Amino acid sequence: LAALDQTRGLLTYINDKFPSGFPLDPGVVTCVIGKGTRAPESVSALLEGWTERVWDTELSRSPLLEELVALSSYSGLRL
Repeated sequence: LAALDQTRGLLTYINDKFPSGFPLDPGVVTCVIGKGTRAPESVSALLEGWTERVWDTELSRSPLLEELVALSSYSGLRL
């Protein structure tokens, strides 16, 4: 299971550096997370309609950026 660690050791690092857990000092912690982000099937699928996904004003985030990160993160798992 460790071979599929998609955090690339980040959770281990956080557990080692912050053994007491929550609450963490907000001055040293940044969390970037998307809920329900799907990885596109390909770069061409990512680019389809990209202008509509640059920024979602209602959610105050970039679906395009989230999909780009998801594509690069999960493409290696598609074997």
